[in-house]
Amino acid sequence: RTVRATHTFVNEDYRGQGIAAKLVDALIEYCTAEGLSIIPVCSYVVKLAQREERLKKLVKQD
Repeated sequence: RTVRATHTFVNEDYRGQGIAAKLVDALIEYCTAEGLSIIPVCSYVVKLAQREERLKKLVKQD
């Protein structure tokens, strides 16, 4: 089972506060708990997957 991370959006008024990182962190926790892998489509999630080990481990390999 997989989750497609297609879009991470934070309203302009709230950007720069680490909210996007918190959203992805919640996704990582959820997928870890549920045994799901992640297909990163969103450019933000793709970038994080390159440097965040917890996320990298969940990325579905082709």
